[in-house]
Amino acid sequence: LQELLQGALDQVSLEREKFQRERENVHAERDALEKGWATLRREESKLAEEKQQLERSRRAFGEEKEFVASLTAGSNDLISLNFGGERVVTVKRSLLTQFEESMLTRMFCGLYDDKLDRDKDGNVFLDYAPSVMMPLIDFLRLRRDNPQVAADAPTEYTKAFVSMVNFFGLDRILPPPPPPPPSPPPPPPYKFSGIKLDVPIESLQGWTLIHSASYDHPTTVQDFQPPDGLQGGALLVGARRKGSTKLALAAMGDASAVVAATEGETTHLHNGVHWYCCQQRSVGFSPTATVSLCAADVAEESGDKRLSWHLNGFGGYRAGSHLCGYYPTGSQHWEKIIFATPLKLFDDPSVLDIKAQACRERPPPTSW
Repeated sequence: LQELLQGALDQVSLEREKFQRERENVHAERDALEKGWATLRREESKLAEEKQQLERSRRAFGEEKEFVASLTAGSNDLISLNFGGERVVTVKRSLLTQFEESMLTRMFCGLYDDKLDRDKDGNVFLDYAPSVMMPLIDFLRLRRDNPQVAADAPTEYTKAFVSMVNFFGLDRILPPPPPPPPSPPPPPPYKFSGIKLDVPIESLQGWTLIHSASYDHPTTVQDFQPPDGLQGGALLVGARRKGSTKLALAAMGDASAVVAATEGETTHLHNGVHWYCCQQRSVGFSPTATVSLCAADVAEESGDKRLSWHLNGFGGYRAGSHLCGYYPTGSQHWEKIIFATPLKLFDDPSVLDIKAQACRERPPPTSW
């Protein structure tokens, strides 16, 4: 009997504990539900307040809009504007308040007249030059007279004009700036035929200097090789006294013609000039087909128009009538000059007869 009683008591205790846990769970759920309802009531209250605020703002905007409309309805509502202290222009208020959402409309809607800067005569002062403001005034007049047709943009969109338009909030209303005019094509390179004397370097428009070295510098055919971007065109070869602004003599021709290989004392005629590029001897030009390559050209006929540079590893040699050294020292008072242009300047059939093999230099002789 005692065992049955004890078992019944244990069963009652278990049921009591189970009931207690269920009651605690119910209380916890009730607390959570009450907190949720409290949060919901706060959100509803906040939403109602925001709705009231929005309604007040809407009424205020409507009142402001009606007030602006009443101000702009009168034809005698004029505003005098002082542009940078340089010019005073009088316009209707309605001209400035065409676009409701712009800063310009808010400034001149009538609510802030007492806050606008004014000069000593009471004119509204805008710190923009007339040259910047007047194109805007003209644009506003065109849009007022025909709002269905987009007015042309000012012909010049200066940085000051763009800055002013952005400040007034009209950047979305004005048409985009016109594209800049295309850049004019570069002038064609300076071109001549034959051999010229006393050529001003500043006249060589369209040409790029690719080589400049004193006459004591050993000449190689690589000196005539234009860098990337200047290949495939023409070369201008000349000489000048150091520091001079003129080339004492110069000639130009197709790049392939200038360094086309020749043999012995032969030359080829191109662009009114006799060119030669003889291995182991020299490279240069002459006014006649007669040259005396020993190893550079030493011919005396028309000597002022002869140019000859050693290709045997030594410096020198000739700049017109001036002999600029024969031995390795050459001359430091004269400069060898080469210009290049990538443009094809010459359509000379004689170039087609020139051997394609370029002149090559070989090691200098061990003795003379």
